[in-house]
Amino acid sequence: MSEADPGDAPPPEAEEATAGGARAGRGDARGSGFWLIALAFGLAVQLVALYSPRGGGQPPFPGADKFVHATIFAVPVIAGLLARLRGSLVVGLAAAHAPVSEIVQATLLPQRDGDVWDAAADLTGVLVGWVVARWLVSRR
Repeated sequence: MSEADPGDAPPPEAEEATAGGARAGRGDARGSGFWLIALAFGLAVQLVALYSPRGGGQPPFPGADKFVHATIFAVPVIAGLLARLRGSLVVGLAAAHAPVSEIVQATLLPQRDGDVWDAAADLTGVLVGWVVARWLVSRR
């Protein structure tokens, strides 16, 4: 494991696991099962929000769309890292999905359109999710 990839977890037989580069003890009260369920729920919400034929309608406040984009990417990253999945995989897939989702919206969903600023908000959410997961794990 290299210093450049602090999110990669050690083998399951290791004394402690890592999430996003910080250590978490095996005696975690919530366990990885809770976070795997949270990950599945977060991914389901993300997929519906990104790929439903119509967008969410009028935003309730300026910038709400970007906030939603950041949130629907941050939540699965947090959950995946706290579930002790390989950090580079969680963050890498989320970061790759950001521009791909906008390309799909622009080319394959006629009632949707892709937006580079939505992809930027998605990537911001990935970064925020990684930072929050590291912070949460460091407080354990």
